[in-house]
Amino acid sequence: MPSPVSRLAGLLLLASSCAQALTINDLAQQAKGAAYRAAGQTVTLQSFSPQGDTGVVQYARARFSEDMVRVGDASVRNPFIVSANCKDYGSGRWLDTRTWVYRFNDNLPALRCEFRLVAHLKSVQGKPVSNYPLYHFNRIQATVGYDHSGERGVRIIDSWPRHNDPVVEDQVFLLKLDKSTDVKSLPGQVWCLTSNLPERLPAKFLTPAETAAFIGRQTPEVREWWRGALGQGWWDADSRKLRQEPVKEWRAVSCGRRLTGGEGVRLVMGKGVAAATGAKRGSEQVLSFYVRKPFTAFFTCSRQKPAAPCVPLADMNLRFSEVVTAEQIAAVRLQSGDRVWTPVLPDGESYTGGDAPDLRFKGPFPANAAFTLTLPPDIRDPFGRPLANAVRFPLAVRTDTWPPLAKFAADFGVVETAVGAVPLTVRNLEATLPGK
Repeated sequence: MPSPVSRLAGLLLLASSCAQALTINDLAQQAKGAAYRAAGQTVTLQSFSPQGDTGVVQYARARFSEDMVRVGDASVRNPFIVSANCKDYGSGRWLDTRTWVYRFNDNLPALRCEFRLVAHLKSVQGKPVSNYPLYHFNRIQATVGYDHSGERGVRIIDSWPRHNDPVVEDQVFLLKLDKSTDVKSLPGQVWCLTSNLPERLPAKFLTPAETAAFIGRQTPEVREWWRGALGQGWWDADSRKLRQEPVKEWRAVSCGRRLTGGEGVRLVMGKGVAAATGAKRGSEQVLSFYVRKPFTAFFTCSRQKPAAPCVPLADMNLRFSEVVTAEQIAAVRLQSGDRVWTPVLPDGESYTGGDAPDLRFKGPFPANAAFTLTLPPDIRDPFGRPLANAVRFPLAVRTDTWPPLAKFAADFGVVETAVGAVPLTVRNLEATLPGK
């Protein structure tokens, strides 16, 4: 028996065919959409960001409740009409079947961008999108990096890590400010934005005790920097001098959740942050960073085909995503039976003291043999992060048979007819190879 949606679609199709001259496919799609709407089966726009006033904008992002495009479909359309004043500053694309982004270039000026849903937008199943049709944000002027202007409000004049430096997933940002803050103005006025999640992540301010404990775990270099009473030096073009401003307040903040390796992150101080005098910023201040990818180790070797064991004649390699210390390198072992191979460093790839990211085990190795690659326990990168893929180790490795070989004893030259032949070494070419 036909479903209520199917029966309603049939009636609407019949009525529409009498009213106007449309193609059968157009009539079917309209009837199907109307039937879904009548049955309350519609697609919703789960989120759209950013909205309202914002500083630096990398992209706008929309997330739908159901699949809007098919994987691999080259004829997909943008679900929004971008206002004329913004459309030339970027381009739209689907990240997956439900998520659409409009990525802006670095030249987006201060303006209002509007995004209007395409009329009669439907999902891949033909369900209509039922949502408020218009979304917008206001790109306002923001200070990117350290603020050396005459701003009356609070300014970040130095930080650790530095602006544009890489950070770790649970990074704590150490900030030096040029003015004392009104503590009551801080909640909700400092936040993080990531490239994967444009929604604001409210910053978490460490207490004095938490800050002291964190600083105590840092390197002497960071502890010395934290005690410094001056901000980062900068060149004053007017006075033609290198200047440093005095620090009035020190703050330690985090993004409130663990970040994702490989994404960009921005720490934003909003206009609502007030100095102890009550003065507020005229614009947002943004510090940009890049989250380091997880600390991992990857084994590689030469193979005759992707799934084959390692070629026994070639070297075996181990690559870490971060530099490891010479002591940890010395503890890496490749073993087969009673024989042990120790790693060497590739030429030109070692650092001071023997630290390096790449290791090599020199071949040749026994053919058709089993090996075990072992790493030192609790191996960590310079930032104290454990190996993210440690479960793969100890790693079992095998070598293949000797590869095929056809080799002459010397370079080609003139062969006398009286000699008739030159020495040739062959290996694993054919099961039987007749000689002549």
